[in-house]
Amino acid sequence: MRLASLVDPDHRLVHSALSAPAPTDAASVTRRRFLQATGAVTGASLLPMWLAKEAEAAQPYGPSDGIVVVVNMAGGCDPLELVAPINDSAYYSQRGGLALNAASTLQIDGSSGFHPALTTVKSMW
Repeated sequence: MRLASLVDPDHRLVHSALSAPAPTDAASVTRRRFLQATGAVTGASLLPMWLAKEAEAAQPYGPSDGIVVVVNMAGGCDPLELVAPINDSAYYSQRGGLALNAASTLQIDGSSGFHPALTTVKSMW
């Protein structure tokens, strides 16, 4: 018995219909678009909860109240380059070529100085 006799005579039409590329018009939903939309909706639904918790921490301040801003930069800020202990010999021996030259720092007191690029911070000191 031949295989062709067991197959529906319209199998070529069915096969060509199933093998057609996915439509690319804007109204069609592909698997990728469905997953992107699902992720966007999930993220958008979680945002208000996160934002509400952040807003709880913010309190109104008076016009003369001070504000402290802390910026935490993982790996991006070296404290010994911001405020250098310019009279400490261990600083120069351990830092080598990375150590700031005492003459180039913005003097805070006799033993430490700001990095030369921190002129705005120095003006507020």
